[in-house]
Amino acid sequence: MAFEVLQRRYTGDSASGYEDSRRDSRRWKAENDAFSKMIREVAPNSVLDCPFGTGRWVDWYKELPGPIVAIDLSSDMLEQARRKTGGDARYRLVVGDIFTYDFAQHRDEIDLVVCVRFLNWVRWRDAKRAIERLSGINSTHLIVGATVFDGTLWTRMRQRANVWYRSIKAKLSGRAMNHVHDRSALIRAFEEHGWQVISQQRTFERSFGVNDLYCLQRARR
Repeated sequence: MAFEVLQRRYTGDSASGYEDSRRDSRRWKAENDAFSKMIREVAPNSVLDCPFGTGRWVDWYKELPGPIVAIDLSSDMLEQARRKTGGDARYRLVVGDIFTYDFAQHRDEIDLVVCVRFLNWVRWRDAKRAIERLSGINSTHLIVGATVFDGTLWTRMRQRANVWYRSIKAKLSGRAMNHVHDRSALIRAFEEHGWQVISQQRTFERSFGVNDLYCLQRARR
């Protein structure tokens, strides 16, 4: 995973205009709807949100006692978030990434982990590693988004072909590549780390795959 590409993508004007360029999209609205339902279902006291970005979910966190641990690779994105959170003592804004941050320090203080728009930026081996690291926080719930192959065999074959075509275009232009994962493998990864899906909601359907938001709960032993 070339984090440098993502850092360049979410700096300067890209960070300051991040929400304005997306909030009218159907995906953005579908994510808002799904997240609203899921956070009501979970009713957490504390949250770890990674990547936190510009603080998209700040309005949903208003009534939470905290703490709210907000981690993002981009200091410019966190600066936008800081303008929303102000001096709110519940927030801990930290520059860091999902693969190197010391999550162990929050192991017993977090109810809900949020990771909505990250797994699509990494290959499957790194997506699995991200799930493993977030699962180590010992929260009771996890809300995570992922783009996956879905449908009949023929549909999935077409989706894979479209992903291949898009990946070539991304490489030629030097842009970060969007990755699409196998749904069955994703669910198995959740289960391997002690999660069960309690709800999910579709946020988009495209020629290269579909995106769902999953609300996970620790499986009872």
